[in-house]
Amino acid sequence: MDSAKNRSSGDVDRLGSWVSFMLREQSTPGNGVLLEVVYMRGTQNEVTLQLSENADLGPLLGEHRWPEFLKSKPTNSSCTASYLLEYNYTVNGKPDNHNWADHYPESKPLFPAFKADITYPRAHYVDATRFGHLKSLVLPLPKERLRTPTPPPTDVSV
Repeated sequence: MDSAKNRSSGDVDRLGSWVSFMLREQSTPGNGVLLEVVYMRGTQNEVTLQLSENADLGPLLGEHRWPEFLKSKPTNSSCTASYLLEYNYTVNGKPDNHNWADHYPESKPLFPAFKADITYPRAHYVDATRFGHLKSLVLPLPKERLRTPTPPPTDVSV
């Protein structure tokens, strides 16, 4: 997504398409899981997404590495991943109460940059504390998504 100052309704629609792509296995006819609202602030690159209540967030939380689901890297970006973390609604309340402007994506067909023939890859673990400036906005990953520590090497002395 473009930086905060260069965003357009096309960016919001692409986010909607991406969420539809990620959640297509959760959707059933008449019970579509979708992106309802995108909240943005003109001074921050981060956005807050409001998904339909029936969305299972668990598999979405973490790092989404672009080469795993995009056919090619966007030419106008130095990023290689997007991060989805759960918004801390209990602490922060409704985003629009904090100068987040609401934007509504239009339902469009899948964005052609997606590798549409794949099952969407599971998000990679990311330590939410790495984003210190977002500390009060997001929740840590659920316990079932925490990285399992690598066991120490075993001594194979003979």
